[in-house]
Amino acid sequence: MSWSGELHGRYGQALAGNAVLIILAAGAAIAYVVATDRKREWKLPPWAPTVALSALCVFALVWAWQLRWLSDDAFISFRYAQNWVDGNGLVFNPGERVEGYTNFLWVVLLAIPNLVGIDIPTTAVLLCLGSQVGVLIMTTRLVRRLAPESKPVIVSLAAIVLACSYLTATYATGGLETTFGAFLVLLSIEKARDDKLLVSGLCGIAATMAHPDHAIFYVALGGVLLVRRVPIKKLIWYAAPFLVVFVPYFLIRWNYYGLFFPNTYYTKSGGATYFSQGGFYLYASALSAGLLGVLPLAVYGAIRRRRELVVQFAMVAAPLYLIYVAKVGGDFMLGRLLIPALPLVLILGELGVRTLIEDKRWKIAVPALLIASLACIPTRVIKHQEYIWHLTDERTFYQFDGLWPLEMKGNIPRRVATLKRYFTGSNPPPKYAAFAIGMLGYETGWPVVDIHGLIDVELSAMPLAKRGRPGHERYASPAHIVKRGADISAMGVYDGRYDREITKLTLDKEGYALTRYRADLLDPLRDDPTVKFTRFPEYIDTFLAKAPQRGQAELKRELDFLDRFYFAGNPDPVRRDKLLELIALAK
Repeated sequence: MSWSGELHGRYGQALAGNAVLIILAAGAAIAYVVATDRKREWKLPPWAPTVALSALCVFALVWAWQLRWLSDDAFISFRYAQNWVDGNGLVFNPGERVEGYTNFLWVVLLAIPNLVGIDIPTTAVLLCLGSQVGVLIMTTRLVRRLAPESKPVIVSLAAIVLACSYLTATYATGGLETTFGAFLVLLSIEKARDDKLLVSGLCGIAATMAHPDHAIFYVALGGVLLVRRVPIKKLIWYAAPFLVVFVPYFLIRWNYYGLFFPNTYYTKSGGATYFSQGGFYLYASALSAGLLGVLPLAVYGAIRRRRELVVQFAMVAAPLYLIYVAKVGGDFMLGRLLIPALPLVLILGELGVRTLIEDKRWKIAVPALLIASLACIPTRVIKHQEYIWHLTDERTFYQFDGLWPLEMKGNIPRRVATLKRYFTGSNPPPKYAAFAIGMLGYETGWPVVDIHGLIDVELSAMPLAKRGRPGHERYASPAHIVKRGADISAMGVYDGRYDREITKLTLDKEGYALTRYRADLLDPLRDDPTVKFTRFPEYIDTFLAKAPQRGQAELKRELDFLDRFYFAGNPDPVRRDKLLELIALAK
């Protein structure tokens, strides 16, 4: 079965498991058509729209809180923010100026509350939830501006879909800047519609500084304003934040880190194309969001209301942004890069529905709305903790346990807790080579070697052997991990029995690999029954006792290993000289 066939099968299964919700959504769609087709003007209490929107926001927050989580990638930003507050600079590892993040404004917002004692993860979750409310409010406001005065919007259909969507609810926590960026994009277009171009430009630049991908929305809005022949004086106000804020920021960060783009750009091969994966990513994400049934309405709404600034912006910005996402290969987190464009597509879809109803085209409006209502159904096409097609539902790996405080469960949080339990207080702390660096780095404060290269300039500059999981395609070689000075590694760095037996470290049944023998780390654990590792002075003595039975080649191979793993950090001339003597005597 092709991936498209399996995706549709998974989507169908997800819908089948939500039959009651489908019936409710269909009933609500029919009720909406009936209510909207009233002949006379609406007579609503002035408080009705506010109450309706408030109720929708409360529902969205409750739904998002049920799915609460924090991404390991978010912890990368947390560590940058914490180091900045602690006076170490905007770095991941103190003393190493590498730009392993792309969300400067988000890092700043995380750091500020920490100055007064509010912990960074809590700040991130609250900012994400607040951004979700902001997206719902801005979506509703834009739709209300575009609706006929005779039929005011009690609550936006687009906002309802956003509140119900599994994808938007997922990124309403997670600690990432995703929803915050979407909010800034919507705020920028609203201010442009209000002719407040300086504020609009500030919001667009803020979105860009929250994540560089959002520059597409800033440029697209500028292009639309130019085509609409907005007076040049007003365009200068729109461009001013770019010149006054972004350019100085860009030059300062370039000077600070020494690279024109963030290191993540080079690690993820941002200049290359990966349309095969990117196209699939968009299709899988759109299917999960139920967008396939909305797109025809969005196209119709865009055509019929094409003279509106908001519509023109959406028609230009959304396709450009989605093409860019496809070009870079999308992301490994299902749906994340779709979030900024999702409100724009849904707003166009709502305009399409409203236009059909206004035109009395019931034979099209009713079935189209019924199909589009499936976007309200929370569907999951990626299973719990599943890696497939280079995609995952990342939330399922990093969920919270209990309501409060925020305590995470899962394999990586457990491993981080294990490492902290055994090595907290070690001086100097161990240097750990990790696949997932965020939570480990933030929770321990230890120096970290990134196996995927996000914070490693040398690794990110190496040629990419083949394409794979976006953002995780580079792998440090064993030699590179040893060169970077790691003490413990998530992957083995030696061959054969050295990797499988001799350099293995077990902490409470969790397996790790030692890259070098540090007696100051390991000796305090010698008598702990939950810890297993090879005690090298005893190992060498045992080896030397049996050395006369071994050939010269085997002895030289052992010396080479011991020089790298043990003797380099543990001066032991007596044992090393004995081994050299045995090599000289061997045939």
